Amino acid sequence: MDTGFHVITDIQGYHADKKDSQYLQDTTMRLNRRLRREGLIWENLFGRCGV
Repeated sequence: MDTGFHVITDIQGYHADKKDSQYLQDTTMRLNRRLRREGLIWENLFGRCGV
């Protein structure tokens, strides 16, 4: 989610066999691909994960 504008930036269903943080790399790669296709540049990734 974009915290500045409250826009959902990704959605994907995963099995419940891993922690959310273990899916972060896959999620960020998909999001970055979509942003680049639209000519947008990734600036920051931050969050809180229960690792």
